[in-house]
Order: sequence, then C-alpha cells, then structure tokens
Amino acid sequence: MSEGEVVLKARCLAECGLRVLVVRDRVSEAVSTYEGLRDHVPCVLLHGQLTIGDRGAAMERVDQLMSKGEGFVLVATPVVEAGVNWDFDAAFRDASNAFSLVQVVGRVCRARGAAARGWCM
Repeated sequence: MSEGEVVLKARCLAECGLRVLVVRDRVSEAVSTYEGLRDHVPCVLLHGQLTIGDRGAAMERVDQLMSKGEGFVLVATPVVEAGVNWDFDAAFRDASNAFSLVQVVGRVCRARGAAARGWCM
C-alpha cells in the first residue's frame, strides 16, 4: 500500500469509530503519515525522538481517546511495539521483520474479542 492509501484507509476506519494503529519504521515516515491525518480525524504521533514530556503527553492523549471509545489514529514508530497495553481495532505496519509484525498484531483486539483488521505496507 502507498502512504496515500494508508492515510485514506486509516482515516475511513477512524471516521467509522475504530481505533487505528499505524506503525512506520522511520520517524520521517511517521511524521508524514501523521500530517496527512491530523486535520481530518483525532490523531496522535508517538516516536522515540520526542522529549520525555512530549512522549508522556502523547501517551496520555492515547489513554484519553481510548477511554472515550471514539475512533482515532495513533501513528507511531516501533516504540509502540513493547511496554504498552493498548487495544486497537485495526493496524497498518511497514513490511518489517517477523518479530515486529507479531508485536503489532499483539496490539490489535487484545481484550475486546472483536474482529481484527491488519495491513502490511
């Protein structure tokens, strides 16, 4: 999938009320994807180059959006693949190693038992 296709599909899913995770391998790609989404749907950017304070604020924003139960998109780098307990309805992941793909799959439908949706870019 192209970045444009990912942005359109993630936007559509979020507009339908789903929690969407997009994991990009590079910060520049994550920023680009985020910029394509942020004016259209609730969206959060999370990557390893954020300051500790900005990272904490982004994680708090994700928690708030999760508790609302409304659709949104989290655009992140692999920093999201470990150490968080978030549950998404759909995920997009840059084609990567098997371990990273498994980590992203583990973030989809963790606790709610709903049907999962996933795309590899």
